[in-house]
Amino acid sequence: METINFPRYPSDFEFRRFTRIWAKQTSVGVSFPKTLTQAEIQHVASLCFLNLPNEFSFFVLTNLAERKETPEAVLEEIFERGDTACRVAICLREYLHPNLQKRSSEFAAAEARAKLLAKKTPAEENAADAPSAGTPP
Repeated sequence: METINFPRYPSDFEFRRFTRIWAKQTSVGVSFPKTLTQAEIQHVASLCFLNLPNEFSFFVLTNLAERKETPEAVLEEIFERGDTACRVAICLREYLHPNLQKRSSEFAAAEARAKLLAKKTPAEENAADAPSAGTPP
């Protein structure tokens, strides 16, 4: 397994190299610094936003969304532009600004509705398994 040692302030070249490693490997570990300054977080988030959509950028944005030192403005942009994992990471934070708290609640409700609508009742599952009229069993 290859490990990406993510620097505090990666260059655009480094970030694109990490993206290529992530895309080629089936098993990649990423080692992030324990803490980042708000300026470092904003820089990393900017690199991710410039490279969307790609899986490595979404992965890094999810990591940023989990950090308590991530600025509110960055969290809002992650919520807006990130994938489902990014939004879930934000929803799971202990404290959210009221605006993000409202958006998180709406997101969670929409996700729950989608899952409920996608779930088949036992009667629907049995009907799907039963042969249709005029078709031999």
